[in-house]
Amino acid sequence: LLRMSDNQRSKYFTDYARYQKTAQRIAHSEYSDDYEAAATDAAKATADIWSQMPDNATEEGRRAAKAYIDGYTQYMRENGLDTTYMQAVDLAGRAQQTAAQTVKGDLTINVAGKQAIKIAFKDILAALKNSGAVIDV
Repeated sequence: LLRMSDNQRSKYFTDYARYQKTAQRIAHSEYSDDYEAAATDAAKATADIWSQMPDNATEEGRRAAKAYIDGYTQYMRENGLDTTYMQAVDLAGRAQQTAAQTVKGDLTINVAGKQAIKIAFKDILAALKNSGAVIDV
């Protein structure tokens, strides 16, 4: 490429772009059914997993995470390691749980006098947490 003239290089890139489009078209025609089947199977499997999830799965997950943090912190203490980070993780988890339990109610957004959106505060907090958002108070 370095030894090509500007015109040669331009033709090379044009030809390569045409090659990529042709390859994509062929791949789509060859594998679109497989892709659609895989997407359908994945959606069904996800729905099956969620339908079998017990009602207390979130609480059990919190308990499991806390047990892990407590056990790992104990291991670190017994081996003379710094536990500052683990304590911070534990405190952050407790703060989030407390906020989720304390904040009750719904947020309703009306547009032109009609309810457009209604969402629970706990869902807002969960969405913020999952997006990595930070709320400073």
